[in-house]
Amino acid sequence: MQPAPVERRDFFAAHPPFDGLPADLLMLVAETAVVRDVADGECVLAPEDGPPGTLWVIAAGRVVAASGDDSSADRFIGEVLGVDAWREGRALEVTYRAAGATRLYGIPADMFGQCMSADPAFAAFWDEGAVDLLARGHHAVRQRPGDELSRLTSLDVTLRSLCVREPVTTSPGESVRTAVARMHRERVGSLVVVADGDGELKGIFTLHDLRRVVADGGDLDAPLSAVMTPSPRTLPGEALAFEAVVLMARHHFRHVPVVVDGQVIGVVSERDLFARQQVNVVQIMRALNAASDVSEVVAVRHGIPLLIDGLLGHGAGAEQITRVLTLLNDRTVARVIELCIATYGPPAVPFTWLAFGSEGRGEQTLHTDQDNGLLFDPGDEAPEAVRKRLLPLAHTINIALDRCGFTLCRGNIMASNPALCLSVGEWRATFSRLIATTTPEHLLDSSIYFDLRPVWGDTAPAMRLRAHMREEAQHNTLFQRALAGNALSHRPALGWLRGFATERDEEGAGRSFDLKMRGLFPFVEGARVLALAGGIEATATSERLAALPGAGMASAEDAAAWGHAFAFLQFLRMQGHQAQNRAGEALSNRIEPDGLNPLDRRVLLEALRQGRGLQRRLAIRYQL
Repeated sequence: MQPAPVERRDFFAAHPPFDGLPADLLMLVAETAVVRDVADGECVLAPEDGPPGTLWVIAAGRVVAASGDDSSADRFIGEVLGVDAWREGRALEVTYRAAGATRLYGIPADMFGQCMSADPAFAAFWDEGAVDLLARGHHAVRQRPGDELSRLTSLDVTLRSLCVREPVTTSPGESVRTAVARMHRERVGSLVVVADGDGELKGIFTLHDLRRVVADGGDLDAPLSAVMTPSPRTLPGEALAFEAVVLMARHHFRHVPVVVDGQVIGVVSERDLFARQQVNVVQIMRALNAASDVSEVVAVRHGIPLLIDGLLGHGAGAEQITRVLTLLNDRTVARVIELCIATYGPPAVPFTWLAFGSEGRGEQTLHTDQDNGLLFDPGDEAPEAVRKRLLPLAHTINIALDRCGFTLCRGNIMASNPALCLSVGEWRATFSRLIATTTPEHLLDSSIYFDLRPVWGDTAPAMRLRAHMREEAQHNTLFQRALAGNALSHRPALGWLRGFATERDEEGAGRSFDLKMRGLFPFVEGARVLALAGGIEATATSERLAALPGAGMASAEDAAAWGHAFAFLQFLRMQGHQAQNRAGEALSNRIEPDGLNPLDRRVLLEALRQGRGLQRRLAIRYQL
């Protein structure tokens, strides 16, 4: 039975770029479209057909490229065949055949041309470059939360838009008693303290400050200048609400003044940001800080998947979500270390806890293991003697972190490993040895340790160690070349027809590939090599990519495309982990392209091509 025009209209309305056409034009497309049913293996379009006179849209089933070098080996529901050939007035370079029973809607070429002329957005869909496509794809996938995701107030809005009333201000000389009465009268939780005359921000007084005054038996007639929070941290009006969330969580604030042109235009409170959320970052951070033992830390972390669901639900991007996870993971590690020290006793000497790998880059997801080490200054003692006293504590910490969801590293990349519990001098010698001798083992270690970041303890020794490593690596092109060659071993999941390279699952049903190894790793490892060559300080892949143009390592256009591609892949991985977690399944990095909608498949394919482009840059630079 042939579908009615209204049914065809509803189909087109659900697939880009037809979904953006005006209603009358969309209906005209549906009325003029012809329906064609083809059997398995039947030819749909071929080079011998000449320039296409009809553009075929896949309405059901799947079409495969039987030969040639088309941009994709497989085409799925919602995709249009023959557009490039029609626009260029040429025959196709590939033969398309149905893979199973397939239904097609044929749009006459002149009707398709009418859509191109009438709707600039429709025309732009076929013209957009890699950067535009990747940016649009990342935005689109962020706007499609799962059915069970929380519907929350967006954190992707500017702080200026949240400042719905002017701040209630006062002077430093006003008494606490008078200030409290004003707060009650104005129904606000904070007062902005400004200098008389020029209105310069001097401090902020909140109900939290009042409780502190009362608890300490303070004088309610004392001036605010004696009890306020002086020189509070502020954010500009154009900063996103998400930045306020991170600031509050990191520094335990409840109010953030918003400044435009040097003047406070309002105060954003924790309640403004989290009023409709079931669980929020600040709540979890406070609960972690208050945890009295590791069991409580474990219980608190059970709320993190719900929090990530919420962030996904209101359209947070990959970088925002990884920043939140990094913030919470760092605080978890710090609290576990504090609790272990309280139980085990003071350490032999002060130490710095180092994070390597994805934790060092701040790119962890729910699916993560431990990659950590320990750095210490032995003082006048022999490093080996200090190490023996530190290792039991390091082992206790590793075991506690395992309880908190950071699984023990199968490769023993952990602080309890004597080879990773080192003095400052030993760490420097280790990095010098890795850079000077490019054995396969040393290259593997470099890909892990070179993303180090201090998580707990004195950060200064770790930052000096990082600077030492970066300087030696920047001036050793042989090491860079070997590291680049190692990076090329993780090829993007692209097939010989430039479609997806997938493998069947154990049941022989779905076809998938490892999104981490064959999607994200080309960017992670390529960015690391170029960052070391350019002397870039950042450890996060997104920050490294963004810094490449300034270091002369890539064009702004290439760096932007790589950054969007990496963000899209990271977001797909997070989204998959959340869905698996909600379903009670084991977390996996595998993805089935066939399960994605046409836009996401198209963007995924472009993202993988960008990974291949980054690897080509390495191959050319280092003549590999």
